[in-house]
Amino acid sequence: MTTQILIAGFGGQGVLFAGKFLAKKGMLEGRQLSWLPSYGPEMRGGTANCSVVLSDDPVGSPIVNHPDVLIVMNLPSLDKYESAVVPGGTIFVDSTLIQRKVQRTDVRAVYIPATRLAQQNGFSTLANMILIGKVMKETGFVSYDGIEEAVHSVVSAKHEDLYEINLKAVQIGYSYQEQTNAGRKRLLLAFSCTAINTVFRITVRWSAWPPSFQGGAGLPPAYFAVSRNAGGSDGSPARGKSWTRERRRRRCF
Repeated sequence: MTTQILIAGFGGQGVLFAGKFLAKKGMLEGRQLSWLPSYGPEMRGGTANCSVVLSDDPVGSPIVNHPDVLIVMNLPSLDKYESAVVPGGTIFVDSTLIQRKVQRTDVRAVYIPATRLAQQNGFSTLANMILIGKVMKETGFVSYDGIEEAVHSVVSAKHEDLYEINLKAVQIGYSYQEQTNAGRKRLLLAFSCTAINTVFRITVRWSAWPPSFQGGAGLPPAYFAVSRNAGGSDGSPARGKSWTRERRRRRCF
């Protein structure tokens, strides 16, 4: 089986490093492979992409024109390469930086807020490795087993202190679960039920107050909005003298 992968983004996002990691992982598993970086003259901020081919047979060409897997870390890359993905392929999107959705219906789209997750965990430059973890989980073209050795192989001895955070970034991406539409609907339903319950209780308390106070009794609207919430310690509406004392106390508002 041959899998063609294209990783694209801005220079400085770790596009080439992510591709090198996948190539190293494939090599450790005994796969045939190629790794071909491509970038502009800019060190950071310019365009960058990386082609990786993993195969059980010798690789004929390192050039990837029609990837099976596309990993994009910025909007220009999605705009440029979305149409190149083979039908039935998969597009991985950093949804923190890319607001639009994949327009094609003949490919699978996977969204992960990699940049936000990286920032929340204190390593803002490792969104690339979080994406790679998600790719490993969703595609399975390389195994998660032996991930420690693979990370060690791409983190140089000079930067040994970065081994742990790179490993953690891959683990975060691998374990991330995308919130489904069903999950969003359950959250919305729970919020709606809470809001309805709150409105119902306010309505019941309001209907229990004396009619003369329900109309405002000539009080300024801002004052009445505050004073009408007064009640006993058990939540019951205040009445009579207690209501009068509460009303006087709140006149400072």
